[in-house]
Amino acid sequence: MPEHDRAQPSEATRGPHDDFFCHKYQVWYRLEDCVYRGVNKTYAGCAGCFQGHVNIRSWESAGRPLPIEAPRPLREAPGDVLVQIRRS
Repeated sequence: MPEHDRAQPSEATRGPHDDFFCHKYQVWYRLEDCVYRGVNKTYAGCAGCFQGHVNIRSWESAGRPLPIEAPRPLREAPGDVLVQIRRS
């Protein structure tokens, strides 16, 4: 793909604390949020992301603690929570 055809991150959508551009979803947000989603698998679309994997490794190599919390169900889309039914 020619260089001029690639989508470039728009600085207009970048918030004051955004330090990471997600290529998959074409959005700016905090790197810590990407690491949090990747580690905790809180969003299905981010669970197997290679860019997220690299961000987690970079976060760890910098000596920062991973933002881990109790497991939650994966989301298929923003606002949609998968319901897990246990049968006894």
